[in-house]
Amino acid sequence: MARFLADENVPWPLVKELCRLGHDVLRVQDLGGAALGMHDPDVLRTAVSMMRCVLTENAWDFVRLHSHHPTHQGIVTFTRDADATALAGRIHARVSQENELARKLIRIRRPSAGG
Repeated sequence: MARFLADENVPWPLVKELCRLGHDVLRVQDLGGAALGMHDPDVLRTAVSMMRCVLTENAWDFVRLHSHHPTHQGIVTFTRDADATALAGRIHARVSQENELARKLIRIRRPSAGG
């Protein structure tokens, strides 16, 4: 199972569901007050130092960070979905396909309506 560092924008119901699926999810908020409002490069550096994969809704910045700093424990971006259980299931299914997440950028998108 994956070891995630969840960015501040990751909804609590998604964190709980990923934990229920067996993933180890640490939230930036769990790091204490100094971590609140942490800039994205600092989130990535912290995840690297903790040997964790970043989990974030902020695809734009983290795709850019990945292209400039590809040596990391992985980055998983997602499109928000009101159904946290379904979103967690998509994340779980996708990361479970990988032998290793290091140096990978994985994008999880919400299925389009009707398609």
